[in-house]
Amino acid sequence: MSSVSSTSSSTSYNRMTGLATGVDTDKYVEQMMSGDQTKLDKANQNEQYTEWQQEAYVDIITKLKDFYKKYLDTATATSDTSMLNANNFNGVAASVSDDDSKYISASTLPGAAKGIYSIAIEKLASGAKVENTSGTLTAGDLSIKIGDKTFNVNVTSTMTMDDFINSLKNTYSGDDALTNHVNINYSQLTGKLSLETKDTGFTAEMQISGTAAGIFGGAATSNGNDAVVYITEPGMANPVKKTESSNKFTIDGVTYNLQSPSPTDSASSSTLVPPITEEGITEKGGVVYNTTRASDGTLTTTMYGQSNISVKANADDSYKKIKAFFDDYNTLIGDINTKLTEKKDSDYQPLTDAQKKDMTEDQITKWETKAKKGILRNDTVLSGMLTSLREAVYGTVKGAGLTNTQIGITTTSDYKNGGKIQIDESKLKDALENRADQVFDLFSQYSFNGSSSDDTKGIIRKFGKIVDGVVGFDGTLIQKAGYTDTRWEVTNDLSKSITEQKKKITLMKENFAEKQQRYYNMFATLEANMNKLNSQSSWLSSALS
Repeated sequence: MSSVSSTSSSTSYNRMTGLATGVDTDKYVEQMMSGDQTKLDKANQNEQYTEWQQEAYVDIITKLKDFYKKYLDTATATSDTSMLNANNFNGVAASVSDDDSKYISASTLPGAAKGIYSIAIEKLASGAKVENTSGTLTAGDLSIKIGDKTFNVNVTSTMTMDDFINSLKNTYSGDDALTNHVNINYSQLTGKLSLETKDTGFTAEMQISGTAAGIFGGAATSNGNDAVVYITEPGMANPVKKTESSNKFTIDGVTYNLQSPSPTDSASSSTLVPPITEEGITEKGGVVYNTTRASDGTLTTTMYGQSNISVKANADDSYKKIKAFFDDYNTLIGDINTKLTEKKDSDYQPLTDAQKKDMTEDQITKWETKAKKGILRNDTVLSGMLTSLREAVYGTVKGAGLTNTQIGITTTSDYKNGGKIQIDESKLKDALENRADQVFDLFSQYSFNGSSSDDTKGIIRKFGKIVDGVVGFDGTLIQKAGYTDTRWEVTNDLSKSITEQKKKITLMKENFAEKQQRYYNMFATLEANMNKLNSQSSWLSSALS
């Protein structure tokens, strides 16, 4: 921002004044212009102060935007920092043994029950698949339909397998590439080429047709396969069979990520010890027994080895993330509250150029630091935002089942802190370990019972709305002070004010210069008349002598 400049009535080296009259013209003109100089200095100071004010607002806007992007915006916050990510409110953690990790990995969401979960994996989910095992191509048109997209490939008689694969990789349906929907795998060792849909499960479908369909065994429709698993949750006597379209799915707060089918064996039910005499699924000694009856009444049992997932209370990681959020929040609130409460010292005003001439750079810096204090004192937008944030912490969240005080989240007792948050570690960890789903709702809930009114929204949702209203696309502060890469960058209120002040100062300088010149012209006329008088006096004296 520009510094304050002033138009002083300094001596012009083109003027020769006071030779005849002995009058210090510059001194008198400066005195006569002192009132105008004061007005001009004041106008420059006001403009500088407005620029400082804009800089102070932009600094606050930047801090608020950085905070919003880090914690409140799902588009920019990372999985570790987003306060709308359920994983950051988890009071339990899942683990598997090294031996079981080749079959399964797992994680938990808020609300997962503690205990041992067992899973046997009969089959992994897979996509729809077609293969070429001959290593030969059939010339003609090849049509590959996936969902509502049809991809057409022209296979020529001169194509090599590499040419064909490159053609597949560069095939589009409109702007959509075939490679967005299928994985193309080719083994130089075996010469086998396969296409498999990226979507898995029985509903994944791929249709092959056209005169070149023989490449993949002829025109046909292929479907994917669902994953088949047997899960035993804590407290359950027998496993429950589940089919899932993906190898990663969540049930009752536990996310299962299937890696490989479990070890399996099959035998006649009568040969088992003890023999199994009824159809059904049972579990014993880490083995799942799935017994089925054939049409002739014969019972056959298939056995699957189980992998165990241990879900234990562990709120340390979530506590650290929530605390980090409120630490940054308190820093932000502290910075804003400092600006709102610091007192202005009227003895320190923006410096004029004339004042700066007699000061060192260090002196100027120290002076301007003091002059900038109190520049945002009692700002209504910022103070209103702090009030709204405090109310968001203490406000009711219908349907959450918890309040901020129940989980140890409260504002400090010192009102001068502007609503800083303090955390009872024991209470928060206990809530995360035992009622994590409700803690997450308290922070992130968007609606309840079909209503999305403000009193149904979680603390973070309210925070996001409040901050966005101040520094969002058309935020109150954005319109007032502007911000880079927004439509208010140059059309904001303060920029308009600065522009008007600059115009006023330019006009004042022009008037100042004109008025100053008139005074010099008056003294120049006095000098000329005095010269004439002196000349006449000299002539008369010479004539008389």
